[in-house]
Amino acid sequence: MKALFRVMQNALLKIRVPFLLRKPYLFKEYVCNIFFFICVFLSASNVAAQDIAIINPSLEGKVAAAGRLPKPWLIFSQSPDQQPGLAGFSFPASDGDFFIAAVLTVDWQELFGQTLAAPLKAGRTYTLSVDLAYAPFYTKEMCNASFAIYGANKDEKPELLWESGDFFHTSWKRYSPVFTPAKDYQQIVFGPNSLKECKQRSYATVLVDNFSPTIREMPQITVTTTAACKGISNGEATVKSLGGHGPVTYLWAPGGQTTGHVSNLAAGIYKVTVMSANEASVTIA
Repeated sequence: MKALFRVMQNALLKIRVPFLLRKPYLFKEYVCNIFFFICVFLSASNVAAQDIAIINPSLEGKVAAAGRLPKPWLIFSQSPDQQPGLAGFSFPASDGDFFIAAVLTVDWQELFGQTLAAPLKAGRTYTLSVDLAYAPFYTKEMCNASFAIYGANKDEKPELLWESGDFFHTSWKRYSPVFTPAKDYQQIVFGPNSLKECKQRSYATVLVDNFSPTIREMPQITVTTTAACKGISNGEATVKSLGGHGPVTYLWAPGGQTTGHVSNLAAGIYKVTVMSANEASVTIA
């Protein structure tokens, strides 16, 4: 997404176009503007064969004891628990019968995850979905925390890929993180992060359930524009897609064009939606 952010920073283009008037030594400058204020909305659905599977995304299969997780889920740090039922904790799962509760303190972070069938690749952008909730009481009174996603390899320090920010909702809420690893990772890891002490409490917890069945690769977008002069519809824009799964489709608004390049644009604000074959899409407006 770094390339996309660079596009956002340079979205408003100003091109000075000199016009030779009747006397050759006189010039008049006009400022030509075409506005591409970039806002990114990401969504994805369905599955393509190239997408990376999350096995047992609903965390099903009752385990025999505390500190264990259903296969193929792995514990990466301390002892996250399958719930409900352990230590008298009663809370309905978002999907199926079970979910994971993970605790965080200043010197204790419970992390869990999976070894992936195919690695997350450096520089590519991915998305997944997951349900999260906050438990104010979990064996004791708890503070809220954020939820984090890490990329990991064996015997290496994990990289923080995405963090939710603090949340306080005590019912399940759907999140759709988008992240871009800096290097290849064979494992994906989840857990609470960023402890915030409240009312002298120093423990926090997050409840996690109902992962999407895949980690989907998103198309990465670059946009180039040629400014439209004042009062003239001569602007152009070109969008290119990197990553994702081809073939890629385009839809511009206003106008309804379905190509990667559009021309004869008046100054204004335009939106293009780029969708890859796995129906992961990026909309730039």
